[in-house]
Amino acid sequence: MKNKSASLYYCATNPWSHNSASAFTSSYNVTDPLRNPSRRYAATFERNNVAYVWGGEGIHSTGSFRDIVPYFNSFRFGEEDVLYYDFVDNSRDYRNFAIGAAAVMDPTNNDRVLFFGGYRETRISISEDVPMYIEQYDFSDSQWTSIPASVQSQANESTVISPPKNRAFASAMGASDGNIYITGGKLTDTNGTTDSVIIWKYDPIHQLFAPTISQENTTIGGESLKNVHAIMLE
Repeated sequence: MKNKSASLYYCATNPWSHNSASAFTSSYNVTDPLRNPSRRYAATFERNNVAYVWGGEGIHSTGSFRDIVPYFNSFRFGEEDVLYYDFVDNSRDYRNFAIGAAAVMDPTNNDRVLFFGGYRETRISISEDVPMYIEQYDFSDSQWTSIPASVQSQANESTVISPPKNRAFASAMGASDGNIYITGGKLTDTNGTTDSVIIWKYDPIHQLFAPTISQENTTIGGESLKNVHAIMLE
């Protein structure tokens, strides 16, 4: 395989807006830690051959505090292996970034991306015992929407189902049926609570959750679902 080195370019004309390739200049070093800090646990996704990175934990985090990176960036390769880097429109004043969130494109609308869960508190000792965080960004108008976690009414249910608890490091995927499925992760509260639902289904049109698979009385291949580490949805 032939190794190629990429040139790095940044849009210096307006660092908070998306511009055409012709507007990018080499006046900015994309490795500058103040503008593109090293981070981990960021939410990443791809749209129209452009890679995006949202939030994450910075390298300055300590044992007591989290350094949440408040950036939403795009990366794309142009001609001659030039790597273009930019800030996404309307992301400068946005405040609800998180560490360990899951990003997934809306399977019903290619202009929308949703971010589920993650840690928002900067102090590690604070318990985030709340319903699932949901943030939506619309590329068509550069608008953010914070969506409350709500559960779809269940027919013939004798008990009320609570919304999914917030979690970090979960897996989320958009499916061909138009829904988003969320599983796994670590609950963000420090009270040792559990969530009886293993896989949640999220309807992005009606903005409602519904339990898909629960721990109770569920087995796969004779094994308790608690012992199953991976599930394929077809």
